[in-house]
Amino acid sequence: MYKGDLAICFLNEEVENWFEPFNFSLVGRFEHRRPNMELIWKNFLTIGFKGAVSLGLLDHRYVLIRFDIEENFLRSWLKGMWYILEYAMKVFKWTPTFRLNIDSSIVPIWITIQDLPIILFKKRVATTIALTRPRVAKVCVKIDL
Repeated sequence: MYKGDLAICFLNEEVENWFEPFNFSLVGRFEHRRPNMELIWKNFLTIGFKGAVSLGLLDHRYVLIRFDIEENFLRSWLKGMWYILEYAMKVFKWTPTFRLNIDSSIVPIWITIQDLPIILFKKRVATTIALTRPRVAKVCVKIDL
């Protein structure tokens, strides 16, 4: 190394640990303008999530939404678009490469499977576990566009 050069290296395991608190995180983008944080908080409190939810203001249009339970994360992400009064908020999966004003390329896609054998209607295989429509099952997959 030359005088004045500085190299900092991190192990992959270290970097992965940095991301762990954000595993169940979403970014909400308000389409036109954002309501105040108090109104956003009140809306989230009325939903009745299990476990903890935290909200953080990223800028005038974006909020970071962190869940501690995967079920809450999936429920919110799969909804896609939220409305808080007249304010529309689109949600994206947070990724380590997230940047403001660039939509995430990771999206949930629903696939419909016809005539799936009833024995496969389990939470691990298909989301249609109530057997209200045993002729059709829906499976959600995560796609990086």
